Amino acid sequence: MFSNRAVLINIIVATVMLFGAAAVQAGNKVPYLQVGVFSDKAAAEKVLQQLKNNGFNAEQRTVDVIGRPAEVVLVGPFERTSQALYEQRRLRDIGWPAAVKRFLFVPKPEPKPVSKPESKPRPKPSSFRVSTSGSVTAELRGFFDEPLYAGQRGSTASLAVQPELYISWNDRKSSLTFVPFVRVGDKDDARNHADVRELMWINAMGDWELRLGVGKVFWGVTESVHLVDIINQVDLVESPDREEKLGQPMLNLSRFTDWGTWELFVLPLFREQTFAGVNGRLRGPLVVNTDLDALYESDDRDKHVDLAVRWSHYIGDWDIGLSHFSGTSRAPGFVPVLNAFGQPEYLLPLYNLIEQTGLTLQALLGDWAWKLEATSTKEKNQRYTQSVVGFEYTHVGVFESSMDLGLLLEYIYDSRGELAPGPFEDDVMLGTRWVFNDMQSSEILVGVIADLDGGANSTIIEASRRLGQSWKLALEYRGSSSLEATDPIYMLRNDDYFQLELGYFF
Repeated sequence: MFSNRAVLINIIVATVMLFGAAAVQAGNKVPYLQVGVFSDKAAAEKVLQQLKNNGFNAEQRTVDVIGRPAEVVLVGPFERTSQALYEQRRLRDIGWPAAVKRFLFVPKPEPKPVSKPESKPRPKPSSFRVSTSGSVTAELRGFFDEPLYAGQRGSTASLAVQPELYISWNDRKSSLTFVPFVRVGDKDDARNHADVRELMWINAMGDWELRLGVGKVFWGVTESVHLVDIINQVDLVESPDREEKLGQPMLNLSRFTDWGTWELFVLPLFREQTFAGVNGRLRGPLVVNTDLDALYESDDRDKHVDLAVRWSHYIGDWDIGLSHFSGTSRAPGFVPVLNAFGQPEYLLPLYNLIEQTGLTLQALLGDWAWKLEATSTKEKNQRYTQSVVGFEYTHVGVFESSMDLGLLLEYIYDSRGELAPGPFEDDVMLGTRWVFNDMQSSEILVGVIADLDGGANSTIIEASRRLGQSWKLALEYRGSSSLEATDPIYMLRNDDYFQLELGYFF
């Protein structure tokens, strides 16, 4: 019954998506990032200038919202939605939330030549550019219940710093990006850590692009979980939603053709996942010991060279991505280590070798965004499939205002059923996203993931608002209810928390 329901839901949604594709004409609309819609033209111009100062290709247009003129600030255009999603994350890192939407491509007019008296040719100005940006964020995380396990602390405060240095030359065909990260002050020593998120040299050569160094790559389109996003390791101590990633050493070669983008990744060094320490919350009764050497299936351990390939393309309003990864799994299993009395004392992570094929599919059809992520993975002698499928519908100008209201629905499936190591194997996510389209980039996301096999559910609330030009306030809540002892997150039943962040962006 379980597997039949999952297959039926995926078939229904996929059929609707395919029929929708056949009915849509591509036109001249291309992906953009909509940063905001403003009734005040001067406010939009200020936002536009800030984005340009940070190196984004931004523009401003006048649009009609509920019969009234308004100013929309866009970043783009992009040939593919995947490119827009990458820039979306860069915008988020400097405090600007943005939504991927399609607008008519309006080429910028070429400046008219001005006849001047003949003179000596002037030397071409240097294309060498250096820019700096970054953020300093104070964080307060408070828990509603007392800790369950020995050594755990209660509420905690910390400070995170993430600067960015960007250097470009050769008419921006070559660039170097350096993004370090450090967190200090947390009561959990494991959460006080540093990382190089990016140290990447990029060189574009016609239809080829070479990236070499440490970087972050994002593959994914859904909201609840990202199944296909496998290049980077999870920085779990930063956030339990697995959105924060560690920098990954890589060589990435891309080829751009009329038939899509072809990418090869060579990943020479493996990054181990981070885990809460003895004093940390959001962990089980046994601490994952990261001071000792982790266990690996490969004899090369963390020196195993992982490989990945990906093809991505767009057909009208549809973006398709097909990938394959061969190497060390980013998601470890765990082996208990016994003490002298034969009782489990701590856990050691075990990283197996896997072969994983992934598919992403996204269509922006008017106010609808249809999304699909699916993977087929071979690990040891087992093959299993996972998928997330759903949509987001955006009601523009709700209540005859400049606000947008998004409604989200996604279904999460894992063929391993109750044997799946994660909490989501037959679940539905329902959510709403309020985008205020004001100069402060105010936004609220509320989501609930409900287990269809039982009564357990997880709730997330995220709200953010800019304060002036350089400050941002963010509030987050994560909690669960109706947990059963067999639920994977039952061990976190006392770890519902709220998080308040105040960030300064420069």
